[in-house]
Amino acid sequence: MRGTTEVLCAFVLDGRYENFPPAVVKEAKHHILDVFGAMLGGIDEPASKIAAEFARNSGGTEEAGVIGAGFRSSVVNAAFVNGISGHALEIEAVGRAPGSDTLTLVAAALSLAEKYKLSGKQVIEYVVLAEEFQGRLGLAAPGGSGRGHCGLNLYAPPAIAAACGRVMGMDLMQTRMAVGLALSRASGYYRHTGTMAHTHESGLACRGGIEAAMLATSGMTADASLLEGKGGFVDLMCAWDRGNDLDVATANLGDPYYLVSPGLSVKKYGCCFLAHRPMDALMHLMAHHKLSESDVAAVTVEVNALTARIMKCADPQDGDQAKFSMEHALAAVLADGKVQMPYVLPFSDAGALDPRYVRARSRVKMVVRDDLPPGLATGAAPPVTVRLKSGATLTETAVGLFRGSPENPLDDDELLDRYHTCAAHTLSPAAVERTSEILLNLEQCSDLSELMRIGTFGR
Repeated sequence: MRGTTEVLCAFVLDGRYENFPPAVVKEAKHHILDVFGAMLGGIDEPASKIAAEFARNSGGTEEAGVIGAGFRSSVVNAAFVNGISGHALEIEAVGRAPGSDTLTLVAAALSLAEKYKLSGKQVIEYVVLAEEFQGRLGLAAPGGSGRGHCGLNLYAPPAIAAACGRVMGMDLMQTRMAVGLALSRASGYYRHTGTMAHTHESGLACRGGIEAAMLATSGMTADASLLEGKGGFVDLMCAWDRGNDLDVATANLGDPYYLVSPGLSVKKYGCCFLAHRPMDALMHLMAHHKLSESDVAAVTVEVNALTARIMKCADPQDGDQAKFSMEHALAAVLADGKVQMPYVLPFSDAGALDPRYVRARSRVKMVVRDDLPPGLATGAAPPVTVRLKSGATLTETAVGLFRGSPENPLDDDELLDRYHTCAAHTLSPAAVERTSEILLNLEQCSDLSELMRIGTFGR
């Protein structure tokens, strides 16, 4: 009987673009567009600049572009930086299962595209099939987040390595070896939230997955069934209160593809997704009751203990901390009212110290409730209560209100506007238009050299 590692690797190797439903192809292109924009918008964030300088000074063969940085580096160094810059604005799409975000997969795929001369269809294949691997693994073994692991960096390395099996012409056993090697890189700590190390881990996931695959092609060996069994990945890294069922990882693969069901939510705001529904709830209350900041005496949001450990920066002093501050996120909504997407300025270094947000933070309180489910549920909608200066209280949860979810997705124009806003940070208007045209018609590209040239050098 085949084990989980073998079944998932075989599925990735056997998958073909021609078998993807149109909705899957469209969704993949939207995610590739979104991550490319995030890399362009995030390349000047502090962590990205440090990583880019490291890659520039490391030398090596020029194999792939560092998006927005104006130079090329080795494929592993380029993937490292691209993974960090794609996460730096904290606007990556978030999946229903832990670790099913697409940003690391896209950053790896685009970096590989130059070295291995991949077509647009091959890049789409990579993203769809790698997402199937990591998304199904997250559904089957969701307990890593409860143990304190950041799922984005826990599940991505083996998925990236498995999809590299296609790119590098590996057979099934080599691909299983690559996954085993990549699982030695699978890590991630929620304690890093509020620091540059949080985005740094995304770069490590990209580099670790690609390096593992390259080593496997050269004959390096590993445990070929490391996902399953006593002392394997799931047993060691993912055993917690939510339980594990590896049959979920392999049942009905691709029917439907994870990318469309359960799918991912697009983040509208440049902060941890745990703040998004409370932000939506507060915005809804303010709009529905025609409130302004001057009407509000206090805002309270009720969360579980894990959310409080992740959203731990009550008084942020820089952008990294602001991205993981529930108080700051709700204070920004309180001060700004209606916001424009993507809403990222409050979560910058300047935004963290903006006097308007600092004043508003003093009226926001996060309360931990022991009776709430203990795990990490990205679909949860914590109650938000507003106490007015008049003495009245209003309470809202964002159930049914969340815009950007698979059930209530952003439309094509909204996604394109989001891309233009991010890409304009680095590219000229003409370059923004040309790259968006390429990305929206990616399946027609025989290679991605023009896209990567413009994205890297701006021309």
